[in-house]
Amino acid sequence: MTSAADRPTSRGGQPASPRMLDDQHRAITLGIVTFVTLVAFEGTAVITALPVVARDLNSVASLAWIINAFVAASLMGQVLAGEWGDRLGPRLPLLFGIAAFGLGGLVAGIATAFPVLIAGRALQGLGAGGMIVVAYVIIGRAYPTILRAKAFSLLSAAWVLPAIVGPVIAGWLADSVSWRWVFLVVVVLIWPPLFLVLPRLRQFDGAHSDEPRRTGRVRAGAQAAVGLVAVQDAAQRGTWVGVIEAAVGLALLVPALLVLLPAGTLRVRRGLPTVIAVRGLMAGAFFSAEAWIPLSLQTVRGVSTTWSGLFLACGAIGWASGAWFQGHAPVSFTPARLVRIGSTLVVVSLVTLPLCLVPGLPVAVLVPSWLIGSLGMGMSVSSLATLLLDYSAPGEQGANSAGLQVADSSGVVLITGLTGAFFAASVATAAPGGAVFSVMWMVSAFVAVLAALAAGRLRRPA
Repeated sequence: MTSAADRPTSRGGQPASPRMLDDQHRAITLGIVTFVTLVAFEGTAVITALPVVARDLNSVASLAWIINAFVAASLMGQVLAGEWGDRLGPRLPLLFGIAAFGLGGLVAGIATAFPVLIAGRALQGLGAGGMIVVAYVIIGRAYPTILRAKAFSLLSAAWVLPAIVGPVIAGWLADSVSWRWVFLVVVVLIWPPLFLVLPRLRQFDGAHSDEPRRTGRVRAGAQAAVGLVAVQDAAQRGTWVGVIEAAVGLALLVPALLVLLPAGTLRVRRGLPTVIAVRGLMAGAFFSAEAWIPLSLQTVRGVSTTWSGLFLACGAIGWASGAWFQGHAPVSFTPARLVRIGSTLVVVSLVTLPLCLVPGLPVAVLVPSWLIGSLGMGMSVSSLATLLLDYSAPGEQGANSAGLQVADSSGVVLITGLTGAFFAASVATAAPGGAVFSVMWMVSAFVAVLAALAAGRLRRPA
């Protein structure tokens, strides 16, 4: 059955070729790209300002909870938005997500006590998680199939500029104005695109399917959020208490994932389950490796904070290039093929990453290595999102989009937690050297190899 989005017409009533910025899609395109850009900016900006915020509120020892609260609430927001998006359409969930994100920024920006800041970050996470999932639902309902790859390419590109300028702007605000404006600036900017896109979404209200839905997803989302926080917190302890906490977190997380993810995801069953599994594995591999690049460069090679950030920012160019190619690739480059190529590039990148810590080699060898990995991620992430919508029934696009984001968050937290636990154990006896970081990156590379192998199962069974 063809939806209205799949039947574009010209003013004369003749079939017209749909475009991202034609009259039918312009407002929606500009709106969702702006939303994702603001979420991306807030993410990169807050990371930069964290030390200043923690010192000002006398909470350096609890710094990680500024991130933990956001991640846990984000997962909950993803699940809620997926459920509501399928049942109600994208309009009301988007309004809720923006309201929570904006209110959270306001609460965090005026916070004078650490618990208030954490509450604001949790609200921001709830809203941000919901907004990302709703963007997927909007693409599924508002764009014809032929435009979806380009739509996801634009969403990927929307993360690039914030990754480059976000830390610079946040550093200037924190040093020259106030760290509070890192949160408050988004409160001002989030509303204009809402009024641009909201009226266009009314036509997509309502459920797209009368099929019975799986129950218990919201409860499972809350359980998974608690489990992820426990795993995150355990990775920072490096003690037997941390081991017990990690075991409890996994005991909560794994059963919740069985409810939140499509059946067969943990067994990498062909088709949609493999799409979700590969996304989680690739995100876990790539971002767990990225998390240790600045620290490794600074402690092993003596690189300044500024230069280590600039080396890392080079990846934004590779990611944007991969996303662009995915949206403009020849027909022979199917989404599944692009993922296979992209996952292989990530493996090559992570295997060669330790070269930047070899004393006899220039630190700049990191640049081509990280560009290759970022190129692979840019190709793969957008392609996996396209496959997700292609494989999802209309009434399950929201829930499956939430599942994709849940797999992403879980993969990052679990693999980063694993490498973080190894790091904590290593530095307990001696200063970290290149060998420590190299072992951590090889763990990430092994996960990337699993993703590359699983990518061969992306096609649905005949």
